Amino acid sequence: QQVIDAIDYALNNSSKANLIDSGKIATMGHSLGGKIGFYAAALDSRINVIIAMDPVNAGGPPCGISPSTCANYPVAPNPGRDQIGIVKDIQAASLIFRSNPDPITNPEAEFNAYYFFYGSDGTGTNGTPAPSFYINMGAAPHAYYLPVFISPTPALVKRDSLAWLESQYKGIDYSAYFTGSIMQKDLASLRVGSFDSRGSY
Repeated sequence: QQVIDAIDYALNNSSKANLIDSGKIATMGHSLGGKIGFYAAALDSRINVIIAMDPVNAGGPPCGISPSTCANYPVAPNPGRDQIGIVKDIQAASLIFRSNPDPITNPEAEFNAYYFFYGSDGTGTNGTPAPSFYINMGAAPHAYYLPVFISPTPALVKRDSLAWLESQYKGIDYSAYFTGSIMQKDLASLRVGSFDSRGSY
């Protein structure tokens, strides 16, 4: 609700409202922030692009800290708990980065970014609708999206996120970054483990 309220304020009450294109509203977030972007987009169709850095499907603090909150407010499907989530309801182009599960933030696969894209059965059922792009960051840990670590992850994510925004909003062909030569270099250097797409590139 806070995300939706912020959009309302920006479009209607902000002194910069006249500078905002109401047809180009995106969310970007890491971990729980990634989940919140999907949650808001499922409730507000004005959000038409989502970028999620290793979104978690847990309902509160990291599962390792508060196990009792893990299954609250599911957004992605959670097959182990018979929850289908609400990402199927979004009308946005989504870019999802996934890292390996770790023992603190998202130890169980059911709370990992995998289910945002692949849904409840591994084929996309109840997952993000097209267009959707999924980048498996291989061995990069959940925290490596933060620029405080010596890691190529933040630069790669920034690069691909900007390419995703421009491809969706300006129609620029950035296929080299997602399936072509640049992605192939990322795969060869093990900066990326794999990728998948639905309805894009």
